[in-house]
Parts: sequence; structure tokens; C-alpha cells
Amino acid sequence: MVSAFIATAFAQDDADAARLQWRKVTDQLRPSIPKLARLMNEAAIKRLVGAILLEQNDEWAVQRARYMTLETIAPISDNPIVGLPAVAT
Repeated sequence: MVSAFIATAFAQDDADAARLQWRKVTDQLRPSIPKLARLMNEAAIKRLVGAILLEQNDEWAVQRARYMTLETIAPISDNPIVGLPAVAT
């Protein structure tokens, strides 16, 4: 139930709406779970978003089918030979 409440803040269209929703969720949780409500501040949001971004980056990094590969961008390139840059030795 708590995660569903918190998820509503991430579903907002902009940062101001997300902050407002985060405060509403905090106010709703305060009577029943005061310790959690005290932990819900700006620093907690930054840590949560940072952790989500790191997790997403890790998943993308180990993924076999990358979003953009040299093969997928070659047809739209002005350069007929698309290759990796030479590595300095």
C-alpha cells in the first residue's frame, strides 16, 4: 500500500506536481506511520531517484541488444564507413 502511494509522486507530469504529491502522501502517512513520514524529505527523494537511475543504467549496460549500435545507425550516417575510433596504444 505504501509503495502504491509513493508511486503516485513519480507519475506526475512535472517536478512541482511531484513535490506536491510527495507532500500529500507524506501527510496521509503521518498519522498511521509517523516514522516513515519523517524519513520522506528531499534527501530521500534524491537517493531514491539516484538508486533507480543506477539500477536502470546497470540493466542497460549488460543488455545484449543495445538501443543504438553501429549497425543500426550506419544506414542514416553520412559516412559510408562507420567504425569504432582507433584506440591509442
